[in-house]
Amino acid sequence: MSENSLQPSQSNNDYHPQLDGLGGWLIILAISILISPIILSYTIIDAISELRPLWEPLTSPQSPYYIDGLATLVTTELTVNALFTLLFLYIIFLFFTKHRHFPKFLIFALVANLLFLLVDDFWVKMILSPYTETDDPEDLRDILLSGIRCVIWIPYLLNSKRVKSTFRH
Repeated sequence: MSENSLQPSQSNNDYHPQLDGLGGWLIILAISILISPIILSYTIIDAISELRPLWEPLTSPQSPYYIDGLATLVTTELTVNALFTLLFLYIIFLFFTKHRHFPKFLIFALVANLLFLLVDDFWVKMILSPYTETDDPEDLRDILLSGIRCVIWIPYLLNSKRVKSTFRH
């Protein structure tokens, strides 16, 4: 059996033994994906604790403080954040097992997160603009940071020799 037949199915041009492993820029990426589920979990817990005393008055149609569509918006936001938390836990697993699907799943998560933030910002403005100021600088910051992450990490994941050499299994 030849030595080439023992190599993963990628072409030999993609494999560089000296770049095989979790090093270089992958360390920064690892830190980012490791803290993502922590931040998302905190976001969920914080939202629930802040909304708990307000939930009934704001979501009950009989209440004078009722906001139509708010219950659906908040429930969707919490559900999507929980799904992103699970997705990032799976991405962490793919990362540390050096699975070949890691780059695709991370690219999907990065793009999906940016799209969700854009849709969510629009949805919040549609529902809350009659009641309060909806131009939150934190929302704009989150969208910009998500866009910057996409601009940095997607080309890196698609073009890096280290990524191609490491995530082959």
